[in-house]
Amino acid sequence: MTPAELNDIVKTQNIRIADVVFIGPLMIWGGLQLRDAHPVRGTALALLGVSTILYNARNYHQVQTALTA
Repeated sequence: MTPAELNDIVKTQNIRIADVVFIGPLMIWGGLQLRDAHPVRGTALALLGVSTILYNARNYHQVQTALTA
């Protein structure tokens, strides 16, 4: 693997960490706040936040496992 390819992987992994730690929880919080005024939209946003966390955590783990193998 070239240094440029490794650099691209590191950048992508950093974005995944941000999605898991910041973006997903913010979406869940926003969805829960929105549920009072718009139940369907709030629930959808909260579920998208959960799916964002799960999707990016799984991809992060797969890439880290492949790099260490």
